[in-house]
Amino acid sequence: MGTISYGFYLWHVPVLMFLRGHGLLPMNPALGTLVALVPALAVSALSWFALERPIIAWAARRNQRGREEHHLQRLEAAQARKAWSGGGADRRAAGGGREVSTVRA
Repeated sequence: MGTISYGFYLWHVPVLMFLRGHGLLPMNPALGTLVALVPALAVSALSWFALERPIIAWAARRNQRGREEHHLQRLEAAQARKAWSGGGADRRAAGGGREVSTVRA
C-alpha cells in the first residue's frame, strides 16, 4: 500500500465521484467504503505501474546523465586551467616545492 499510496491519494476522489455519478455507491458508509476501495486500489496500482514507475525511472536516467555531463565539464575545465597556467604547480614542485617572490616598494 505504501508504494501506491500517492496514487490512491490522487485517484480515490475521482473514483468516488464516478461511482456516485453512476449510482454505484451505496449510501451505507461501511458498504460504500468497501465498494469504492476495490476500484480505487486497482486504479492506484495501474497508475503506479503504467505512469509513476516509468516516469521515475526516466527521471533517474536523465539525472544520472546530467551528473555525468557535469562531472565531465568540471574535468575539462580543470584540465584547461592547468594547461592555461602552464602547469605552475608542477614547476613549483620541481624547484623544491618552495616559491620565492620579491616585493619592491
